[in-house]
Amino acid sequence: MKFAYIRATIGDLVGHGLNRAVEQVRARVAEHSWRAFWQVDVEGRRAADVAQDLGMSVNAVDIAKARMLQRLRVELGHFDDDQPGSPIKMNADQK
Repeated sequence: MKFAYIRATIGDLVGHGLNRAVEQVRARVAEHSWRAFWQVDVEGRRAADVAQDLGMSVNAVDIAKARMLQRLRVELGHFDDDQPGSPIKMNADQK
């Protein structure tokens, strides 16, 4: 399964007043996946360090982050990558 790389951080999303979407996604995902995502994206920790602490591979941490961002993107309804002001964008090769 190929995961789209999404250029955004949770800080970008929360900064846009989207706390509700974040809470809804968190309630529907596995705790270890959320923790991996949170520690890398919000806390700014290295994926390798988070992987070691959580007993995951670095690849699993990267996948968890990509999945969380994708779920947030869907929850927020940002399907138009060219929408002005959209905090989340997909790479052109992933369209």
